[in-house]
Amino acid sequence: MGVHMVYIALHVIPCAMLGWLACEVYQRNPRHPLNRTASAMFGLMALLFSGALLDQTLPTEHVGAFVTWFELLPAIVLNGVTMLFIRQLTARVAAPSFSNLDLCLAAPPAAAALLLAYPSYFGLGSPSGGASGSGEGAYVLMLAVTAICAVYSGARWVQGWRRLRDQPQDHPPRIQLLQVGLALLFGGAWMLIVSVVVRTDAYRIADEPPAPLFALLLFGFFIRRAMLHYGFMPSLMEKYRVLFDLSPFGVLLIDSRSIVREANPMVLLLFGYTAEQMRGQSLDTFLAEGESLPQAANGSAQGEVEIVGGRGERKRVSAQVNELFAEGERLSYVVLQDITERKKAEEEIVYLAYHDPLTGLGNRLQFQEAMRALLNGPERGALLILDLDHFKEVNDVHGHLAGDEFLRHIAGIMRACVPAPGQICRIGGDEFAVLLPGAAEAGAAEAIAHDLLAGLTGEGGAVQAGSPVTVSIGISLWPTHAADPVSLIHAADVAMYQAKQQGRNRYRLYQPSASVAETSGSAG
Repeated sequence: MGVHMVYIALHVIPCAMLGWLACEVYQRNPRHPLNRTASAMFGLMALLFSGALLDQTLPTEHVGAFVTWFELLPAIVLNGVTMLFIRQLTARVAAPSFSNLDLCLAAPPAAAALLLAYPSYFGLGSPSGGASGSGEGAYVLMLAVTAICAVYSGARWVQGWRRLRDQPQDHPPRIQLLQVGLALLFGGAWMLIVSVVVRTDAYRIADEPPAPLFALLLFGFFIRRAMLHYGFMPSLMEKYRVLFDLSPFGVLLIDSRSIVREANPMVLLLFGYTAEQMRGQSLDTFLAEGESLPQAANGSAQGEVEIVGGRGERKRVSAQVNELFAEGERLSYVVLQDITERKKAEEEIVYLAYHDPLTGLGNRLQFQEAMRALLNGPERGALLILDLDHFKEVNDVHGHLAGDEFLRHIAGIMRACVPAPGQICRIGGDEFAVLLPGAAEAGAAEAIAHDLLAGLTGEGGAVQAGSPVTVSIGISLWPTHAADPVSLIHAADVAMYQAKQQGRNRYRLYQPSASVAETSGSAG
């Protein structure tokens, strides 16, 4: 009785340990392929131990079917899952494409198909029950599949190690791959010693426990050791949940395809979506059209992106992107901060720095920078200087509020009269400048000056008959009259004063050698 209990314990305890390990690995990250594959691998190992125990308790006539479904097929599938596990493990380091070596992955499915199609050929009873247990044919088939699995796993491991052997000894992927190599080495050594030296059939059940199965425990031991001590298949949720949840910034975890894996509460508040709505979705879904995250070419990057919230509202956010190696793959965590109000404030500051607060036109600073840029470029054009004569009388007689309204009216008329890409700036209390890139000929510049004068002094204009205010406009051309800002402004000023001397409410083109009468014009 005691021997029988020991026999049961030697099967039940490893089966329970492997089953628990399968559940633990899966629960750490159910969405990750490596965790799912490892969980399936440990589950199949547990199934083999349970099958070995139940095989001794079934009636002889059912042993053939039992061996097929609960021992041979799981063992074949286990080899295939192990090969897939090794490929996923090395792919996260080397990211290999499909190669000739991967043809080995077809061996386990092919062996399972042969076993089910021709059970008698491998010394098995039919799957519905009957004959005796496995024969030499099944043993040879399993030996071939196991050999292919060993060769494939070893070759893939070597490929990964070649890429990581020069990395620092504390490099996480290097340590993790080394632990898996130890698992393969010690598990394989145990199987070789027990199966070859001791001559125990690894897949045929005798009266004693199948010793080669305990190689699976060695494999599981090293994998679990890697999990606990070296961050292999870690649970990001457990390690960083508090920091993740309490961060004052939005934090996203995305994979290489920009699929959202995790989103902390601040991100959900920022985007206006629930966790369920964001997980599994591409981050591009939540970005404005044409926007994309900065690319972490050297492991990290930062920039700004525009996002679209759940109610369609747009926000500007800063994005810090960093790559990390976790949960068996390369991921990126994105730290987001809402800078919408800050950007608005910055834009307001920039606007005020370059615009006149009363009229909304460009100010002297904008005028100077725009003129400098135009004169340094290849394009030719014209400068108009417009002065409101006797504007002070409006303020003195009607008050400054009336004077401000008068200036806003002037600015509105000028906007309507100056075609794009002309630029209008208020450069003094009653003085305006108009930059006209492309209006290099005197006729084009004079036509716009005529329209301005007509708009300001004609019907509905700000300057009406009887008004003390008159308009004088001076015109200079670049580079005809000057090629530098100071000289160009001086030429326009000279022309404007010539217009004043001619009688006001008129424009004049700069021609220092010409007489006033020959070069002046009026709105009428």
